[in-house]
Amino acid sequence: MKRITLLIKVLGILLMIVVICQSCTALMTLPKADTAEHFLTGHKEELQILAEYLVKQNYSTIYIDRADGTALANLVQIKIEDDAVLKSLNTIFRDGCIDIYKDTSKNSIQFMLWKRTRDEADAGLLFAVVPNKQPEAEFQTEIEPLTEDRWYYYLAEYNKWRADQNHS
Repeated sequence: MKRITLLIKVLGILLMIVVICQSCTALMTLPKADTAEHFLTGHKEELQILAEYLVKQNYSTIYIDRADGTALANLVQIKIEDDAVLKSLNTIFRDGCIDIYKDTSKNSIQFMLWKRTRDEADAGLLFAVVPNKQPEAEFQTEIEPLTEDRWYYYLAEYNKWRADQNHS
């Protein structure tokens, strides 16, 4: 009887471990284009306001990681004073955006929405600064156009990108 009770307890523990491992695996997978498309659709106005604002700024790089009214433009802190832009920043950061990065050398405004730190991977949206020219993200391993003009889903996995570079 004691052996059966012990066996039931061990099987229960093993079942819990399997469930936890399955949950962890799901958390390690970055969302795909359909999830990015859903975010774009739900935040279309805010994202468009931000993209248009950043395109008009005469800086080759702009980095924004919070909605406090400041940005880093060409490595110099600048103030954002446009109310529509500030409201849009508040909304997308509240709803999960991690950071925004404009890089004219890559023709992109990158909205990082998901990040997996264990293997230096991230995913999100790219906006093409120049129309009809595909944007790119640093360490990009996947890109897919979305339904809205100039918008793309990207996946950037540093380790995979690096391995691909070594085999090229």
